[in-house]
Amino acid sequence: MFRDATNLVSDFDISIKDCLNGLQRAAHAGFFDLETFDAEKFARNDALGLNVMCPKFIAFKGPESGPRRSSHPNEPNTPEEYISAFEGHGVAAVVRLNDLKYDPAVFTQQGIAYFALEYPDCSSPPKHIVADFFDIC
Repeated sequence: MFRDATNLVSDFDISIKDCLNGLQRAAHAGFFDLETFDAEKFARNDALGLNVMCPKFIAFKGPESGPRRSSHPNEPNTPEEYISAFEGHGVAAVVRLNDLKYDPAVFTQQGIAYFALEYPDCSSPPKHIVADFFDIC
């Protein structure tokens, strides 16, 4: 079973079968094609903490403003690094779900809309946050 990397009690379980069913649905929807999958591009995005979930949705690790403290892969990226990574993806909005550790103006000054839907880290979002998220999508 999949489990979030926390010490909290899991409030959901995801099995390998669930993941394979999701992959099958993604393939049927045209979001994934093994023939055209670019493993190198996936690895570059993964190194940035960026995952293209489907053509209209990209998930990414929360950025932090300020100078990098190290070159460690777990070091947070800056908003500016994500701006350049977003090029070619048509990103129109950023939805923050966790703590604010950067200036949202970095995104808005580039014409990217910004929404804050913060809820406690490592928890499931309340229903109103989920509804607001889908309204934005």
